[in-house]
Amino acid sequence: MKKLIGLFLLIITYSCVLDNDYSTFTAVCGKVNYQSNDFVFLEILTPNGYEIVDSSRLDQERSFLLSTNKESQDIYMLNFFDKQKISLVLNDQDISVVADGNTQLGKFIAKGSEEVELISKLNYIKNDFQIKASIITQKLKTANRNKDSLAIDSLDTAYERIEVEFRDTLKSMIISGRGDLTSLLILFENFEIEPNLNLYKEQIPIMKDQLAEHWYFQHIADGFYDIVKVAVDSKAPQFTLPDPEGNLISLSSFQGKYVFLDFWASWCQPCRLENPELVKVYNKFKGQNFEIIGVSFDKKKESWLKAIKEDSLQWEHVSDLKYFDSDMIDLYNIVSVPTTILLDPEGTIIAKHVHADELEQILLEVL
Repeated sequence: MKKLIGLFLLIITYSCVLDNDYSTFTAVCGKVNYQSNDFVFLEILTPNGYEIVDSSRLDQERSFLLSTNKESQDIYMLNFFDKQKISLVLNDQDISVVADGNTQLGKFIAKGSEEVELISKLNYIKNDFQIKASIITQKLKTANRNKDSLAIDSLDTAYERIEVEFRDTLKSMIISGRGDLTSLLILFENFEIEPNLNLYKEQIPIMKDQLAEHWYFQHIADGFYDIVKVAVDSKAPQFTLPDPEGNLISLSSFQGKYVFLDFWASWCQPCRLENPELVKVYNKFKGQNFEIIGVSFDKKKESWLKAIKEDSLQWEHVSDLKYFDSDMIDLYNIVSVPTTILLDPEGTIIAKHVHADELEQILLEVL
């Protein structure tokens, strides 16, 4: 931390000198180390993506001045020539910036509000991590060439250590914000929801107190709740769908068995490539309190049935033949196929995104 503070004390940041009355605007002024004739853009994040609110070319001193209306706290992006893009939160405080402008991980120093100064700190932390990670990666390449197993193990451990430290530092930054918009921005830009559910479970209720009306929070919270309902340890949502003969098949009828839900389609090449391996697993464990339900996102019944026959898929199959308009998309938060989910006899999700070889190992343990 002393090293970090020292670095910031040594950097002389650029200060705005405003010739006009900016009392109704938030001013963003700065200096760029990289000389370019292209534009610096100030963009606001909307439900439809980033939209430009102001632009500026550099003057002879490589300085720029941008502004936005002083309305409410929102997420913006400073876009330097499409080479370096920095997301930050602006409110009614003017800010000043010094940026590298040439690479995404270039230096970025800002002052004027707690929010942008936190983003400055984040930029430094990311750069520090990337430098350390790059050094270890280069050493790993050498160790692999030399087949030095001791060095490889040591370097793997070192990489894991700095990665954990980096992630823990980001988490501390998020937690210290006590649910503000900058904390939400750092959370969502650096931590995927599903692998970090515990962090989101902790932070979403805290952030709701401050941000419940903000569309960005609502968007992330909706995604979080969609994932939670089909997360490991959650009860699988119930469904009833027709099989190839038109008979209605309900998930509840398989209560008491381990059930492997295989979301697939005849047109999905990765699904079809996995099918032979899944057939081997099914043949090994069928009749042992285990069943597979193939849920297809096909449109055409003939294509669906042809794939079932060609791949010798002897388990249960259901589909509403609605492609990605199927209700199963939202019910199970399906974003791509194949997607696989394993349920225990009580209907609780115990594993997700399981390949055939992994499924076999799990079944060997539980059956």
